[in-house]
Amino acid sequence: MTSAELRREMQRHVAMVSVVGTTVRTMAPSGSTKRIQGFLKSLDLCLVSDTDADRFAETLDNLTEQLRNVGENEPLYWGPARKFINLFLRDATYNCLLRHDYRLHSIEPFLELPLDSHVATALRADYEGIALPEFTRVIDVDPVFSASYQTVASAIAAREGVVRVHLDLKYWRP
Repeated sequence: MTSAELRREMQRHVAMVSVVGTTVRTMAPSGSTKRIQGFLKSLDLCLVSDTDADRFAETLDNLTEQLRNVGENEPLYWGPARKFINLFLRDATYNCLLRHDYRLHSIEPFLELPLDSHVATALRADYEGIALPEFTRVIDVDPVFSASYQTVASAIAAREGVVRVHLDLKYWRP
């Protein structure tokens, strides 16, 4: 197996385990899991690597919109599309081969905290998150709502000495 083939297989693996049917179940139309995984498997990780915060944010927005449109009949909601991208990029960054080959360590400080009810509850329970709007469902998340939660996650992460994406390890189903 060549190194390029190994990278492709590793990315395929990360796409398959970061977004599974139980993750997608109530957030996307039936049959969406394979299309979402297919999008993530084919995503060019060079698009996100070795960049600055502004370019990363713009690329993340573009990828979210692209993923929204992988459905057959109707687009995915913005919130789930963003969550799936965030889960995949987090797991790709945690993978030592993909991290090294695509220089994903450079984007680690920009990665967002994937939002769900567990994470939202934990953020709102912290003093930085006391004024956050109530979280209902991932499908109700929009860019403004997400930004408010990401800002609070950044503040908590800075206080704890980590980047915000790592808070998922603490908050998701504690």
